[in-house]
Amino acid sequence: MIHHGVINILKEVIFIDYKIGIQILVSFVFFLFTLYVSLYEGSNLLLDTPEWKYTTKFTHLIYENPSLPEDITNIDLYLYAVKYYSFFPIMNLISGLYFFILLVYIGIKRNLRRMSYVLAITGSILIILSLLFFSSFSIGTIIYRIILFITGLIFLVSPMLLKYKK
Repeated sequence: MIHHGVINILKEVIFIDYKIGIQILVSFVFFLFTLYVSLYEGSNLLLDTPEWKYTTKFTHLIYENPSLPEDITNIDLYLYAVKYYSFFPIMNLISGLYFFILLVYIGIKRNLRRMSYVLAITGSILIILSLLFFSSFSIGTIIYRIILFITGLIFLVSPMLLKYKK
C-alpha cells in the first residue's frame, strides 16, 4: 500500500505549475548531459595508468590492486574529471543542486519548517564534503571545493531567511 504522502507528492508533481515543470525538465536534462560529458572526460583516466595510484580511491575499496581499465569505477572517472577537466563537473554539480532544490520545493513547499531542515542538512553535508572529500590540490578540485563550501553556506543561511519570510 502506498503512503498518502507519496500520493500527494505525485499529485503535486503531476499538477505543478508549467514554469516549474519546465525548469525541472531542463535542469534534469542538463544534469544528465553534464554527467555524461564529465564521465567521458574522466575516461582519460583509463589511459593514464600511473594516475590510478592517486585518483582511484573508490576502485581501491573494491579491488586491492586494479589492473584493468574495466576495474575503474565511474565515481573515480568523475573525480578525475573534477581534477583535470573541471568545467562540466562543476556544471553538473550546479544543475544537480538546482534540480534537487526544485524537487524539495515541490515536495514540501507548503511546509517551510521542513524545507529549512532539508536545506540545513544538505548545507551541512556539502560543507563536510568540501572539507574532507578531495585530497588533491589541482585547480579543478580547489574550485569544486569552493563551490561546494559556498553552496553549503548558502543552504545553511537560507533557512534563516525562510524563517523571516511571511
